[in-house]
Amino acid sequence: SASPLAEWSLRMETLTDLKPETVDGLKKLVRMNRDACEGFAAAADKVDNASLASAMREASDERARFASEMGSVLSINDAEILESGSALGDFHRFWINVRGAISGGDEQAMLSEALRGESALVDKYEEVLVEITGNPLNPVLHRHVAAVHTTRDNLERLREQYN
Repeated sequence: SASPLAEWSLRMETLTDLKPETVDGLKKLVRMNRDACEGFAAAADKVDNASLASAMREASDERARFASEMGSVLSINDAEILESGSALGDFHRFWINVRGAISGGDEQAMLSEALRGESALVDKYEEVLVEITGNPLNPVLHRHVAAVHTTRDNLERLREQYN
């Protein structure tokens, strides 16, 4: 008879039967994408620069789609989506800093904070991708992280216009 460890390692993970570590990673990514969506939407409403506002709205819509895609998979797996937690506290504080920059009207500071947040999101995606290598969700998460990289690059170009 095979050992329990051997049986576990042979288990194929499917979209409808995710491993607990996959569910945990997705929950964190959903929360971070929701926070980013809200932060970008708030920023878009406060900036005067039309190009910057448009970029922020696009990023907000994209983060909402990403959260929805992962949320659907979590729902199939009967997993509740994490609403808060110490692991996400830093990311939440980041968006508070963005809101502070927005309320001060400092578009360059707001862009710097948004770039920092996008970098944190990339880091979390990459961490989750390492943890769930071989998972059927990998192509989706790779698509997400590539899009976040693109947004970060676009925001960097916009920030350079302020220098």
